[in-house]
This record gives sequence, C-alpha cells and structure tokens, in this order.
Amino acid sequence: MELRDLGEFGFIDRITRGMIVRDEPGLVGIGDDCAVFRAGGGFDLLLTTDMLVENVHFQREKIPPRMLGRKAIAVNLSDIAACGGAPKHAVVALAAPPDVNVEYLDSLSAGIRGCAHEYGVNILGGDTTSSPQGLVISVAMTGEVATGRVVLRSGAHADDWVCLTGPVGDSAAGLDLLLHHPELEQTFPDLVTAHRDPRPHVREGRAIGESGMATAMIDVSDGIAGDLGHICRASGLGATVEWSRVPLAPSFREYVAETRGDKRSLALSGGEDYVLLVTVNPAQGDSLTDILYRSCGTRLVRIGTMTAGSEIQLVLPDGSIQSLTSTGWDHFRRTR
Repeated sequence: MELRDLGEFGFIDRITRGMIVRDEPGLVGIGDDCAVFRAGGGFDLLLTTDMLVENVHFQREKIPPRMLGRKAIAVNLSDIAACGGAPKHAVVALAAPPDVNVEYLDSLSAGIRGCAHEYGVNILGGDTTSSPQGLVISVAMTGEVATGRVVLRSGAHADDWVCLTGPVGDSAAGLDLLLHHPELEQTFPDLVTAHRDPRPHVREGRAIGESGMATAMIDVSDGIAGDLGHICRASGLGATVEWSRVPLAPSFREYVAETRGDKRSLALSGGEDYVLLVTVNPAQGDSLTDILYRSCGTRLVRIGTMTAGSEIQLVLPDGSIQSLTSTGWDHFRRTR
C-alpha cells in the first residue's frame, strides 16, 4: 500500500494504536489540538507541535522571513487557544538548506522572537541542522489551563450552536492572490497579511475556556469543512452550516468578485484563518457571546447547529442542501 492510498488521517489512525503505555487521570493523547496532562497545583499542561515545510506550507519567495517566523509561532499559539489555554514556553527546531544566508535567518529569528514576546512565550531552546533542500521550521509549545477546564473536540451535543470567532476565507484568498493575481497585492493588503501573518485568537480562546460554556472547540486551520468534521467525528455527531451566516470580510467579498473566485470553496475549505470554531449549548449561546465581546471586543457568530447522525450539510440561501465534505487538507494525498 502506498501512503497516498492510506492518506494522512488514515496514517495517523494507523500509528496511534498502543502509543499510551501509562494512562493517567486527565491524560489526552493523539487526536486533539493539544496533548493534555496533569501538572498539579490546579493546572493541566498543554503540549502541541507544528511544522512548516518549504514548498508544502509556504514558498520562500512569497513570504518575508520575519513573517514566516511569526507564522511558525502563531500556528502553535492557535492550538493552545483552541483548548482554552494560556501559552507558556516553546522550543524551535530549524533545518536550513545551503542557499539560505545568515541575514535571512536573522530576520526569521526576529519574527519568531517578536511573535513569542507578543504573547508572553519563552523560547527555551531547540535544535538546528542542515537540509539538503528546503527550509523546515518545527515548533513545540506548552500552555496551561485550569484543571478540568480544557476544551476538547469531543464534547459537542446535538442542538449545540456552531459558532466562529471571526471571518473565514481571508487567508485562502491571500494565498490565491499571491499565486495567481500578484498584481492585486497593493489592492488587497489585508488578505495578504491574513495569509502571511495570521492572528491567533489566544485572548478569545482563554475567555471561552474560562467561561466553562463551550462544549467543543478547534482552530480553523484546515477550513470549516475539515475542522467541523474533526469535531463531528470526535463527538459522534453531524452538523448543519447555513451559508448565509458564515462571516466574510468586505475585502474577501471584493476580491472574489473581481477575480471571479470560488467564494464557497475559499471560505469553507481554504483554511489557515486561525479563528476558533466553537460549539455551545443554545441556552448559553447569548451569554458566551456577551462575555467574548466584553472581554475581547470579538463578536461570536453562529453559523449552524450540531445534529444527530454523522453528515455535515450546507444550507444555501435558496433553501437547497448540499453535503459538506469534511476531510480537510490531506498532506499525503495533496488534496482536500
């Protein structure tokens, strides 16, 4: 069997069996945004790791090194946020090819350092090595959350609201612009920034976690279709998404109108927006919305409902219903 036949998520399922040899209270292993383990003193520890590989996650000529360094930290911050935690410490591993000069690495390091400082994260060390071709940046990060307050993917219930902490599609549109319409970079700078220098919703994640109202949460890294699919599978449910409710920024709408882009595909499957997708009991939905706005100035937007079964459906403005594929990006198949 070839790896592309099994796929990324099939491979993960294949290798996860038997990984836990010493089960402990509160331990969460493979299958969520972060691993979780008890630390004592009223806190659980979070651990996450993410890797950026040249020509898989980024093209070196399309992103300045400082922004690449920031993004390497931001994607890990987003995982901590998705569990309702506070980021604490990180280690960084770097594999550099021979054509990368010292000035480039200085700027990359400045971006890593700047983003880490912005969110109060200590860079404690890591590893460096050579790469025969292509730059690779791998970050592992810890965080903490009050014991019993971690928000996982598996807690959603039927009839829960499905909500977002911000608009989607901007990063995918920014990437599309850089690859296919570079002449529009000065016209839509917000979209380019959304792709190159995303803002992880750390404050929002902490506020949601501390409220104790969210039943499940995940960051939107693979797109709504893929990430809602992760919550559905972990919670044993399906979902309905109303397209008319999905928040889209004005610049995103203008870009797809000018380029005649596929609005639904970019918004629902594009990924790398790093907003949070949250499920909440309808009785607490308005309260959580108020808490989030008061604490962060962020509006929680309801886009759908968790349902019994396993299917994810997209309801269009005319009332017609489509199946919303929930596979997300598959690195081994290189498809969505």
